[in-house]
Amino acid sequence: MQLIFSFGFSVSGFLMIGFSPIAAIISNLYDCSLIVVDIQILLYVILFIPANFLVIHIQNKHGLRITLILGGVLLIAASWVR
Repeated sequence: MQLIFSFGFSVSGFLMIGFSPIAAIISNLYDCSLIVVDIQILLYVILFIPANFLVIHIQNKHGLRITLILGGVLLIAASWVR
């Protein structure tokens, strides 16, 4: 289960840096500034620490399985919105 939990964190990290190499292409495609594209990395870093405490609380209250399912669903939703 720890391996699955670690895999979830690594997928989250990959999603965070997913737009970095192609930031210029995305900014030209959607006609926005490069800062708007790169701000998502900053938001991830800022929100990671408070969200980490929330995940620990959910894991202690509901268990690892529910935490992983909820995290996976939220990652899919966040990727779709992004």
